[in-house]
Amino acid sequence: MRVRNDESCARSNYLWSSSDSPAALRSRDLQQTANEGGAKIEPAVGLVQAYLRLNGFFTVTEYPVMGIGQHGAYSLTDVDLLAVRFPNAQQWIGGKGHRGFGLENDPILEIEPHCIQMVIGEVKEGKPRLNENAITPRVIETVIRRFGCCEENPRDVAQRVVSHGRANTHVGVQECRIRMVVFAGGDPEPAPATYDVIGLRHIVEYLNDFVHRHSDVFLSSQIKDESFDMMALLVKLGVRI
Repeated sequence: MRVRNDESCARSNYLWSSSDSPAALRSRDLQQTANEGGAKIEPAVGLVQAYLRLNGFFTVTEYPVMGIGQHGAYSLTDVDLLAVRFPNAQQWIGGKGHRGFGLENDPILEIEPHCIQMVIGEVKEGKPRLNENAITPRVIETVIRRFGCCEENPRDVAQRVVSHGRANTHVGVQECRIRMVVFAGGDPEPAPATYDVIGLRHIVEYLNDFVHRHSDVFLSSQIKDESFDMMALLVKLGVRI
């Protein structure tokens, strides 16, 4: 999660101003794209995305959060990963007629089939930690509103997420649970009360074991996800992690 929250940064990163010409805006946009190296997903983020998708989540990566100031709109931060899972979602392998079977989910995700679940994710290759300046009610409210996972006061729900790492809310009669999770590659440490931690090593081992157990499904299909495709290749070569 990249943070841009000081006033000088706001002046240099605003996206629109009455004094900007279309040519100037286009030039700034091209320069920013060049500096960021395009839209390629970082390997660790791609790994977490493959893991969450396998467990029934829809995902958005590197989601930009915008703010507005006296100089116009500007970027506050971007969130590494957002994910939402609808009730009773599962990876289903269809058979002939009414036959088929669903693939199991990872228990560490604490999936509750009856409710909507939203994950606000930070991905770190090193030790688990949050960029505290980015985890503010303003930012969390923005991402909650993005998925519409809250029918109550979104700012109050965002404050609960910031304070406790999770919040239970609802959309109509449908329950919705929001969690803050850090996916990290460093040695596991006791997580503070403000977020949960899932290790990248656990994710790699889980994916490797999962594809081994269901190799008849995954090795006979074309996989478009780079991280999952690499895992399928390792399994095909007989590599155990």
